Amino acid sequence: MGGGKSIVTHQKHDALRIAPHPRTIRKAREQIRWMVADQVSPAKIRNYFARWLHWWVNTSETWDFEELAKRFISTCWQGTAAAIATDVLRHYTTGLDTRAGLGDSTRAA
Repeated sequence: MGGGKSIVTHQKHDALRIAPHPRTIRKAREQIRWMVADQVSPAKIRNYFARWLHWWVNTSETWDFEELAKRFISTCWQGTAAAIATDVLRHYTTGLDTRAGLGDSTRAA
């Protein structure tokens, strides 16, 4: 009823650098720990972690895949979870390097 503008129109839509909540990372670590304990194949565990990363990156629209993976790795005290996360991150960054290399060679040709 008031003559003022709604609060929504006054808000800035700048992307905030929001850090993942520790519970978010802990739940993923626990899931990986249980998957390892249940002897799930490493490929399925890597797939789970990659999907987890992509989901959070797409949902938050402020988190970067590499940044979130590194934050996860830095909180891991269990070697297996850190190794799986490092492998997923390496695969992701290698894929980026390969795609960038293909783009550069294609442009040069």
